[in-house]
Amino acid sequence: MGDQLDDDNFQLAELEYPKDGRLNISVPQTIREVYFEAARIKELAPNAFAVQVRRALEALCEDRAAKGRTLADKLKDLSARAEIPPVLAEMTDVLRLIGNIGAHGIGESVHPLQANAIDEFFKAVIEYVYVAPAKLRAFKERMESSRKSETNGD
Repeated sequence: MGDQLDDDNFQLAELEYPKDGRLNISVPQTIREVYFEAARIKELAPNAFAVQVRRALEALCEDRAAKGRTLADKLKDLSARAEIPPVLAEMTDVLRLIGNIGAHGIGESVHPLQANAIDEFFKAVIEYVYVAPAKLRAFKERMESSRKSETNGD
């Protein structure tokens, strides 16, 4: 049985993200590329990782046509348009601020534990904005296809 769970214990399972730095195919390629580069340096250079995640957030804002002059303004725009809910908006602000420390923090550095939190926060945002909607669309398409098969007498 290994690491598989029976139905009674399914709720105890933990969601696993790709450990190699790859994001779901539903995420636009530009964001996936920036994040992949970030993931490769996470352990070695937390400051650089934080900056790269900030760049990935900028790419997300561009993909979603966020309005504003600064990254903070663009993230507020996404929140105001309900592209990201309040909790995730707060997470993106943390990502932005820690990315600033990585880029500009003289005498202050991103701690490896902060890098882990950044990673989790970023993946939560990506899951909400891209992955969950793609999974929902695929599910609906399968359901519609199934309904059509039943209607056609299959």
